Amino acid sequence: LVVNDIKHNHVMNAVDMCELSCKEDCAICKKEILCNPWKCESCVSFVTHDFCAELGKPSRHRFHWSHLLTLVPKPLASDMTMSCNSCREDIKGFNLFCRICNFTIHVSCATKGKHFLGMLGPKVVGIWRGRCLSGKHRMVQVRFSKSYPNVCVICQEKVFGLAVSCIECEKIYHPRCIDRHRSKDYDSS
Repeated sequence: LVVNDIKHNHVMNAVDMCELSCKEDCAICKKEILCNPWKCESCVSFVTHDFCAELGKPSRHRFHWSHLLTLVPKPLASDMTMSCNSCREDIKGFNLFCRICNFTIHVSCATKGKHFLGMLGPKVVGIWRGRCLSGKHRMVQVRFSKSYPNVCVICQEKVFGLAVSCIECEKIYHPRCIDRHRSKDYDSS
């Protein structure tokens, strides 16, 4: 796996957490690495999350299915500001870029939820109808194995199998609990 950077091409290898000297932040997304680190085999300071290193392979993304996205270390148009097509903020540092239509997205927007869900072990299996309890965010349907049980924020009971999650709020719900909660809100209005 190779990550192209301004200085050189980083040849990445999976390493154990114990091989990291101390608390490390990902060189790509700048967030703390809590598990599954990858490290450049020639320069020890370039360490990433596994899912950030995977961005080094051109791939399609859920926000942009039309064309392949390429991980680039900084905005390609250095003489002008580029903004993220997801959050609309200026692009600085690593981003995913479409060489065909100029679609650009922050790595943090592209990996949103991987920091949260990646630690819990579930698989995202689909989009869930409706919004989270705050009413602000769309939710995803996830599948938890019995090895990674979590707790529903409504009933406080264990969640495994199919569940619903708001990645933004970092909350997990049983589908029946979120449906009951919504019907209570609907009945009271």
